[in-house]
Amino acid sequence: MPESNSLLSILVVEDNPADLFVLEGLLWKTRLHIHKIFKADSYAHAAELLATVQPHLIFLDLSLLDSTGLASFSHINQIAPSVPIIVLTGLSDMDMALETMANGAQDYLVKGEFDEKLLSKSIQYSIERKKNLENIINAHIAMEQKLEEARIIKQKEIAEAVIVAQEKERHDISRELHDNVNQQLTVAMMYIASAEKKQEGGSEILKQSASFILNAIEEIRSLTKNLVTPLIKDFGLVKAIESALEDVSMLQKMQITFNADSFYEADIQYDFKLSVFRIIQEQLNNVLKHASATHLTIELGREANKIILLISDDGIGFEQATQKEGIGIYNISSRVELFDGIMNICSAPDKGCSMYIEFPVTSSMLVDRSIP
Repeated sequence: MPESNSLLSILVVEDNPADLFVLEGLLWKTRLHIHKIFKADSYAHAAELLATVQPHLIFLDLSLLDSTGLASFSHINQIAPSVPIIVLTGLSDMDMALETMANGAQDYLVKGEFDEKLLSKSIQYSIERKKNLENIINAHIAMEQKLEEARIIKQKEIAEAVIVAQEKERHDISRELHDNVNQQLTVAMMYIASAEKKQEGGSEILKQSASFILNAIEEIRSLTKNLVTPLIKDFGLVKAIESALEDVSMLQKMQITFNADSFYEADIQYDFKLSVFRIIQEQLNNVLKHASATHLTIELGREANKIILLISDDGIGFEQATQKEGIGIYNISSRVELFDGIMNICSAPDKGCSMYIEFPVTSSMLVDRSIP
């Protein structure tokens, strides 16, 4: 929109020479600072002009040879949406003129019913009205952007709080299993061993009981290892993943391939490493429970500005259009969104499943080297 003292350029779209002559004469008689008046006698001619110039205002006749009525206004408004439009109409087209205003025209003038003073006021009013409308729209867009940013921040805060609570719960359960349940099972083993010594030749029932308790102790150790991940802090993410996959390979026939040759983690914060580990752990559980896969491939890589995780299997797959999102996928997507990542899952019946995750490398996930 032009400033109040700037020179105006105006486009007049009018196919009647007499009406054009009258309007042009009145425009020059106004006290407005008019630089140039562009003239077009058809919609096609106007469209051609608007491709090269952007006037401050458009006068539009609603009765052109190649376009009439509301269609004329819609076409011009689509080409120049930021330019205010004043429609020119006859007394018989008043309803149409009002309809164009309802669709975004700034004003209308009845041919033969206005002078240079009314014309000047209409021009100034239309330009100001368009400017105010654009300001309102821009303010509304800015407000929507702020609300969306606030929603995203709040969603991240909730996801982070849930993840922190989950990790605390995992730690508490792990400690309870290790410090309480495991200790009680170990004491029970000692009592059974003592009872076996007192019975000549031992007892088959006691031996079986000891075996069951020993299996329970091993299961608890395995659960404790999955619940907490000290390997990440001590040896890094890659070693923690390799250890988890080795444990699975010992119990499952599924072949697992893991490649992290291009992944560099020395400058990455623990929280991000833990989230990547949990994502792999969650999807691994999904594959073991549902996929009936014989081969699983996990690729973890890092480029200059992104970290890529790809998990694919050759299992039974599923129909994406009808598959509901389970708690496992929800947990994965929450961790992905927490670090501004994107996730894409591709699957089809009998075609396996591929999960692609990409994280941008941001300062929030990197270790602050300034802190000693």
